Amino acid sequence: MQAVERELIALGIKRNLSFRVIATWIGRHHSVVAREVNNNGGRDQYWPRNR
Repeated sequence: MQAVERELIALGIKRNLSFRVIATWIGRHHSVVAREVNNNGGRDQYWPRNR
């Protein structure tokens, strides 16, 4: 996942959007977004990290 995609996920979370809406924004499946968020602190603590 690209850094810009992670930034958009963080923005979507701040706007309280669903994983499905965020996924549509970045052109990924909603399960990819959910996995990314859950593997990096969940909705409450998500912070985009580059790997």
